[in-house]
Amino acid sequence: MDSKKVILSTTILSSLLFLLLINTLYHFWFYNRISNGIITRVEQELNTIMAPIQSMEEQKINARFLSDWIESPRVRQNLDAYLEDLAIRTGCDALDFASSQSEIVYQSAGTEVKMSPENPRDSWYYNFISSDKNEDYELFYDSLKGKLYIYYNQKVYSSPGNLIGVLGYLVPYEEVSQILKQYSHGRLQTAFLVNFRGETILHPDQSKIGELNIYDYFGLLQKGTEGYNLSTLQPGRARTVKKVDYLDSFLVLDFRGIWLIKTLLTLGIILLNIVLWLFLRISGKRQVSA
Repeated sequence: MDSKKVILSTTILSSLLFLLLINTLYHFWFYNRISNGIITRVEQELNTIMAPIQSMEEQKINARFLSDWIESPRVRQNLDAYLEDLAIRTGCDALDFASSQSEIVYQSAGTEVKMSPENPRDSWYYNFISSDKNEDYELFYDSLKGKLYIYYNQKVYSSPGNLIGVLGYLVPYEEVSQILKQYSHGRLQTAFLVNFRGETILHPDQSKIGELNIYDYFGLLQKGTEGYNLSTLQPGRARTVKKVDYLDSFLVLDFRGIWLIKTLLTLGIILLNIVLWLFLRISGKRQVSA
């Protein structure tokens, strides 16, 4: 029986070492490889929606047209046609131009809105132009359509340091969150974006949007309560984080399925040891009775 105890002990020790090896290999190869691949694909698909907006050549063309339109006798139909065409080319639902000269938002729908620093609804514009950012975003709730949008704002310069206004691209929130849904699987895996304050800005589940001011026709709304401590968003064994500069945010892939894999692997090795123990015990009894 001593030899059988040695065999059993060796088997248990070997199983534990095997578990440790698999765990190490999983973290340093499998998980990193898979998670990095997934988060890269998520970013690439997000870029298919947002990248046309960032084109440097497009920015130059926009700046030339808008600068000429502001300086020359203004024909509103020319601006409307240009904004409508630009919205189609960039795949946006709508596109607005907020002029820094007139402080009027010219909308591709043909309407316009006069802005004022005293109006809380217009704070997004004055905060943005006073910042050192060239790109920014805000959430916009169309209470008439009952739809949530992302307003991707981009400063327009006629020459270095000469700001002529802001172009705002209206992208349906659902269009972006749909990409995140493709890479989110229940409680096992979730892909989402948080800003530098730890507030969730993009999530497969809109109810998870965290404490953000959402611009609405009738004022500012609050939606959601979820926030994150940025210190907990550091890349870890079950989390991959990638900075998305043009959205001023972090793309996060939370993979909670790692605990399921570890549990199943551990239970499998425990079961293996129980089977081996029973086998040795039964075979030992047979030898004694013989």
